[in-house]
Amino acid sequence: MKTTSGSARIAVVIASKGRPRVLGETLESVLRLHGEPGVVVVVPEAADLCAGISSNPRIQIIVGPEGATMQRNAGIAALNLGALEAVVFFDDDVEVHPEYLTRLGALLEACPEIIAGSGQALRDGDVTREEARSEVARWQPSGADHFRTEGRHWVLYGCNMFIRARALKDVQFDENLPSFAFAEDYEISIRLSRMGSVGRFNNAACVHLKSPGGRVNLRRISYAMIANNLYFLRKGSVHLPRGRAILRFLYLAFFFVPFIEFARRCRGVPWLGRFRWWEGCVRAWLDMLRGRCTPSGILRL
Repeated sequence: MKTTSGSARIAVVIASKGRPRVLGETLESVLRLHGEPGVVVVVPEAADLCAGISSNPRIQIIVGPEGATMQRNAGIAALNLGALEAVVFFDDDVEVHPEYLTRLGALLEACPEIIAGSGQALRDGDVTREEARSEVARWQPSGADHFRTEGRHWVLYGCNMFIRARALKDVQFDENLPSFAFAEDYEISIRLSRMGSVGRFNNAACVHLKSPGGRVNLRRISYAMIANNLYFLRKGSVHLPRGRAILRFLYLAFFFVPFIEFARRCRGVPWLGRFRWWEGCVRAWLDMLRGRCTPSGILRL
């Protein structure tokens, strides 16, 4: 598939918290993209503005409310959606391949049924900025473009998501998910999939550093994994029939999060961090018994 100058009709939105240096490096990567984005909107907290960002004429700064969903929606509100084909949402700790936008522009032009997707994350965590730049420099797009929609590939991955501008007029991020908004990418995928194809694109690549500094403590993560999924079940933003969705939630809340996810995330973590993980699970279970287990519960932790 040939590339296209349609990338000029693609905007970039980056929400950021607590990582001004990392944000600055990510913006350097975004500003090097071929076929420059039509506009780059950065939504940090006031304390996170780093030198050189606010003075760059290609970047629009909006000091937004705290919380990933609210920051992203504030970025959307600053855009003229009618003049755009799509909006790309990057995390503030990614290194982007220079051809990301040009390859994406060609895909969207050739496949009007695609409503949203994510590119390929070449590495996902435990990587330095220098290693990420080397990984991106070595990678080459494959000869054929593929947009995969089967299995887990249909769910957006929050570190790099693209959504048609026309869809964002009706579907935006759920602001009932506060703070780091666990699984907001899954939830919005459900709603977007009712409008068209949602999937993963092989020829738009980035590296996700998962840099420390903006991370949330383990107590909040475990609580949110349970509370947010309960909220999705109640809201109907689930990908399974109701009965199977209930069984999936029970498995997730009482086995997957406290045991499997605990083992994955807490390997090598000091005992205090492990205690906090279990504290978050117990708090979620108790809140379920009290009928007050909601995503906003993490604000009490």
